[in-house]
Amino acid sequence: MRPCAIPPGTYVEWSILAALALAYAAASIPGLIAAVFYGMMRVTRDTYETTRGALADKRAIIAAQVPPVASVGPPDAPSHLA
Repeated sequence: MRPCAIPPGTYVEWSILAALALAYAAASIPGLIAAVFYGMMRVTRDTYETTRGALADKRAIIAAQVPPVASVGPPDAPSHLA
């Protein structure tokens, strides 16, 4: 039934409310799972610095392996547009 077609004072069917409650409960499950995994992460200043150092080392290795790319400007405009 459309909301505008429901007269004032009419109660919503129980099945609709039950479906909404079930959807609300189901939507909270991923959040609870995420909270558990975030709780398992232990980030301290030492682990943060270790991770930053490892990423810097990895960037240095990749930079050493890849030759620098020459800077190339935009292509010349076609003669009919010049």
